[in-house]
Amino acid sequence: MAEERDQTDNLEKALLERANRLAREYLARAEQQREDIHRDLREKLHLSEERELLSAREKSERVYQQRIQASELQLQARLDHLRWQQVQQILDELLRQLQQQAEDDETYLPLLGQLLQDAAAAITAEHLVVQVNSRDRQRLQNVDTQQWQTWLPDKQITLCEQPCDCSGGVLVYDSDNRIRVNNTFEGRIAMLHEQLEQSIMEHLFSKTLTTGEMIHG
Repeated sequence: MAEERDQTDNLEKALLERANRLAREYLARAEQQREDIHRDLREKLHLSEERELLSAREKSERVYQQRIQASELQLQARLDHLRWQQVQQILDELLRQLQQQAEDDETYLPLLGQLLQDAAAAITAEHLVVQVNSRDRQRLQNVDTQQWQTWLPDKQITLCEQPCDCSGGVLVYDSDNRIRVNNTFEGRIAMLHEQLEQSIMEHLFSKTLTTGEMIHG
């Protein structure tokens, strides 16, 4: 049991580590996309040539600054979209890897048991309802009484007949359905979304140039 807990009790840390690893893999793609944005922007602007063609120095400077500001806004919008796109791709890949883990009974069942224990520990009620997806419901139906006693020695468990719309993990609530703990894969990622996103952003864009640097070189 101690070995199982060692493997599963730090799910948040594992999610962050996976997200960071994926972020590093996506960094090379992000660097190329930034280079494409940089090149495209310089090709479109031709600011120095246009500036020389303007006859009035004052008008030239004003128009030049307006173009710079407009270009910075446009570039910032494109970079924001790139950041959002990369973060979403990594979070999607993270969920896909968790779903893949759910295919392996040897590693997944201890994780499912730990998610169940963590959820049950947050609810003081003695009688709890456990809701999982159809595949995991079949798995839990095959779990013997001794294993249930090991997981939740002080709780009475009812396995909900209605499957949960999730790819893995467990939703636990009291008999009155007043207190709910969402320990599904989707629920855990949603709970950690801000922390995961910040960690991913730090890895992906720690070397990102400012808009001014990308325009002016």
